[in-house]
Amino acid sequence: MGCSHDEVNISGCESKDKDGSYFVMSPIVNIHTYRWSPCSRRYITNLLETGLGECLINDPRNPPEKFKYPGMLAGAMYDGNFQCDMSMPGSKICPGNAGMLWCAVANTTCYTKGSAMAEGSKCGENMWCIHKKCVPIGTRPAAVHGGWGKWGPMNSCSRTCGGGLKYAERECDNPPPANNGRYCLGERKRFTLCNTMPCDYKKPSFRQVQCSIFNDQDILSDGKHNWTAYPIHDATIDPCELYCINENFVYTKLQPSANDSTPCKGGTNNICIGGKCRKVGCDWVLGSDAIYDRCGICKGDGTKCMPIEGFFNASGFDDLYTKVVTFPKGARSIHVAELKPHRNSLAMRLEHSNTYCLNADKFISRSGDYECAGASIVYMYPEPRREEIQIKGPIAEDIRLEYIFFKRNENPGIRYEYYVLSSDPSYKPKYLWDFMEWSECSVKCGGGTMISEAACIEEHGGKVSPTFCEGIPRPDPKSRVCNSEPCLAKWRVSQWSKCSACDRKKGKRHRKVQCVRAAARVGQDDVQANLNACKGRVPRQEEECIGKRPCKKICRKMARNANEEVVVEPERKQSLHPEERAKMVDKFVDLSLARYLEKSYGVPREAEDSRTAIDTADFRQLLREWSLADEEKRKRGACDRNVSTPKPGTIIKDSVPVEDVVLLEAPYLEENLQTNLSDRAFQEVGDIVGGSIDTSRVKMYTGTKAVEMIERLEGRNLTGLPLKKENYSYAGLSKIVDLADQQK
Repeated sequence: MGCSHDEVNISGCESKDKDGSYFVMSPIVNIHTYRWSPCSRRYITNLLETGLGECLINDPRNPPEKFKYPGMLAGAMYDGNFQCDMSMPGSKICPGNAGMLWCAVANTTCYTKGSAMAEGSKCGENMWCIHKKCVPIGTRPAAVHGGWGKWGPMNSCSRTCGGGLKYAERECDNPPPANNGRYCLGERKRFTLCNTMPCDYKKPSFRQVQCSIFNDQDILSDGKHNWTAYPIHDATIDPCELYCINENFVYTKLQPSANDSTPCKGGTNNICIGGKCRKVGCDWVLGSDAIYDRCGICKGDGTKCMPIEGFFNASGFDDLYTKVVTFPKGARSIHVAELKPHRNSLAMRLEHSNTYCLNADKFISRSGDYECAGASIVYMYPEPRREEIQIKGPIAEDIRLEYIFFKRNENPGIRYEYYVLSSDPSYKPKYLWDFMEWSECSVKCGGGTMISEAACIEEHGGKVSPTFCEGIPRPDPKSRVCNSEPCLAKWRVSQWSKCSACDRKKGKRHRKVQCVRAAARVGQDDVQANLNACKGRVPRQEEECIGKRPCKKICRKMARNANEEVVVEPERKQSLHPEERAKMVDKFVDLSLARYLEKSYGVPREAEDSRTAIDTADFRQLLREWSLADEEKRKRGACDRNVSTPKPGTIIKDSVPVEDVVLLEAPYLEENLQTNLSDRAFQEVGDIVGGSIDTSRVKMYTGTKAVEMIERLEGRNLTGLPLKKENYSYAGLSKIVDLADQQK
């Protein structure tokens, strides 16, 4: 769930709660562990809010009997004897206790480590344990449904300009849900937009800043790169995932989600929140339908301006820079476009100061946004050598549009349009619902749908905010099928391995080749397909190379003592080294591809020598090792210190400090009350008259003595080594759990 251990230097949280109990993610295992720490709650909440927990929604039902949840309490499924056998192998339950799990060893003495009996454990006839109490079977605590607490204060704004976020939170703690009660429904966070003034256009964008953070990190195998924001207009990429591109034009996803308040849709104020693109109106209100009308007025009715259009196709001028039109002060929604690609270019300059805002001195700028007359010029190339300009406006002074005639006798044609404020008091606007555009297809391939929702239109002013059409019946959305072609399969290759040679000698390097089918939805991973699904030439798996690294000394295994003798038992095959395992799996994958090539294209396989062939016995050994719960420790040979030896991964086991280990011992009662009951009394109350443990003679073992007793009760072979003073690990737990799994 993405939680770190509860240590101040790791997560920022203490290991213990205020009442002295340990948190769940404490590195210390303790009997008194009840709650998640604030840090763990934050980690899990962040995981779910960023969409990484969506796999939990998946409900596998094929076949249904395989994934059927039993719906039984743990103690009802696994009785007290089973629980005792897991805790102390061979022991049996000491009956009559609904609190701690007491286990009888050799039928003389009962022991407990202090752990509670599992919920639903039988504690008498038609009685079971619930919350450490013996209650009639079927009885469960009443469900407590959660209720929202009060909203907290708003935090600080996430950005200083460009539209940041601040939010208030509330918790489901009034009351908190308990006993399978429902969690609170509704929003836990309430967002508000802030600092919506535009940022300095000369500074990098918010998305660009996030990409540049990775410039000092080795993201790819070939070292560090300069990362810039990848254009989010690519329909195959989720705009709220952080994709970046480097100087070699290699793009990759550097974060599962972009930071909150990252812009996610051009031409709108929409921003990313929790990895999702959220709608923001022109009034900078989250979820608002407010839009700019054609006059550039937020929530305008489209009737307060008039359009001016023009076309310029003259040529043969003596001046390199030739005037096309002057956009007057206050003009807005300016659009200029070349009709065809050409080597000539557009230019913009201020009318009064003759200062160029775009493409001065025959220098053609790259696409982007440039400040001019208090507004932003968006300069773009919809296709190579065809230019367009968009200015939202309004502009603060006159701007002259010019055309640079690098080819003086050629003009592909320029169309321009802009709006100036103008109103006719006698005009009465007319509004209606109309279908204007389709949404993007829900999938990239495999068959999806496109939706068209009716928009509010002013008869002459164009699209306006939906509030103007209130009272007019809105037609139902339309839908149509899209991208019905099947998802294509393609070859995917891994990066090349290191060269097998050294010291400038010839060697070989390899890479993995897979056939994958493109995912239907944006943001999903490609799916591995059968090799015959991919068409075309299979990419190379192997190529020659020249080794650049210096050769190292051969590491030979030696006995630790000169008098020792290394003996290999013939009956039992030596365990495979982790590196050998990896090579074995790689060979298995390569072999399947080779067989496919041989079958489909008649490509002969190279003769397998003793170094490359897959030994069937070895492969069986590999599978056997994978199935074992605990692998026997192997002795390592001594190697020269200059030789790098692969370090196998280790399993991290949370430990209990020796001083915290407690074991309680109690004998059976010498005179058991149940033996003195009449048959009638036994039948009526024989299950609740009390346990058979003499609680007045409880003996407590702590620390090292408790550890020794537990090891003896668990039947483990002691190593003879002194106990570590720092902590004690339940090393035998994996064997016990594995045994329990086999018994299931």
